[in-house]
Amino acid sequence: MDLTAFYSWPGVARLRPQLDKSLQVVDARDPLTYVSQDLASYAHDIHPSKRTLILLNKSDLLPLPVRQVWADHFDAAGVACVFWSAFAATEAQAKAKAAAAAGIEEGAGVAGRWQEGQGQQGEQEDERTRVLGVEELLEVFEQRARAAVESAGPGDARKWVRQWSDGVWQMLMNDETGM
Repeated sequence: MDLTAFYSWPGVARLRPQLDKSLQVVDARDPLTYVSQDLASYAHDIHPSKRTLILLNKSDLLPLPVRQVWADHFDAAGVACVFWSAFAATEAQAKAKAAAAAGIEEGAGVAGRWQEGQGQQGEQEDERTRVLGVEELLEVFEQRARAAVESAGPGDARKWVRQWSDGVWQMLMNDETGM
């Protein structure tokens, strides 16, 4: 299968109607250079419930006042954004793995100063500007996926798939599979 078609506008245009959400991962130091306004507009044109989430990576390199400016900018534009640091998340996972190997229990979250929701020099962050940890980011993705299913119409296949997957999950949790 030739994947180059998926990295072009015609490829995106073909796939977009089938997707509920899109995620744009951009460099937090200069997000406007990397955010595709066309993709966000195209998503909204297909259906008002189809929204783009902007994930601002390398957010650990931004001081809190800069993150506040970007959060205000994207809020004013009506675009959801979250702050993330792949480097800090990788560091936190490595520390947690090392602590588990040593038998030390450590809390979840990203490494160092980001773990307690504190910015540089101890500035207090709000929910819009906090650099998310792995679990928090996955929670955001799950909430947005659930919202997409909830916004589906009665004849939409997403409702059936959701009911089916919930039923399978319940069976697994109750160990009704006999496995």
